[in-house]
Amino acid sequence: VTMADLPRILILSEDRDVANLAASTLIRNGYYLIGAVTRGDKAILKAALEAPDLVLIDTNINGSMDAIDTAHFLFQLFHIPVLFIAGANDGEKLNRLKYALPYGVIFRPFVASQILTCAGLAVYAHADRLKALGKPPVTNPRRMMEAEDEAVIILDKRGRLLLLNTYGSWMVDQPLEKVFNRHWRDF
Repeated sequence: VTMADLPRILILSEDRDVANLAASTLIRNGYYLIGAVTRGDKAILKAALEAPDLVLIDTNINGSMDAIDTAHFLFQLFHIPVLFIAGANDGEKLNRLKYALPYGVIFRPFVASQILTCAGLAVYAHADRLKALGKPPVTNPRRMMEAEDEAVIILDKRGRLLLLNTYGSWMVDQPLEKVFNRHWRDF
């Protein structure tokens, strides 16, 4: 088995312990970590550049985009499956998780068998579901991000910026970090 054959994972968590435990468990059991990030905008950008097979998202992230919105856009833009890591007492968040169409929830504190089982099921179920989903709206995100002759600016339904490539960044004269999740009229 080559590294190219291993399922590629991305972890979004502000909690270094959660990220390290999840990553080490998955790596020891045949997954390849493409990165661990702490904010939703970084997860969307990393997903566009690296096309992970699975993203684990801790529901406790802060910032301009919460975990549920981040997961929603990862799935809607790129058809990337998501697993949430949540606390059993996260009430309102747990009620909102369904809107992101996750492949499961792993409750803290988790053990290796939980994360391995859920990750394996998510990767397998998603491979089967892809046939019905068809092509995602962004079919070749890496090529889109690296385009030198075309500005790509992706907004959500409310007009907030989700992603822009390098050329798009030059067009708005701002890096993604400065304009992420802001309304397009603001920049």
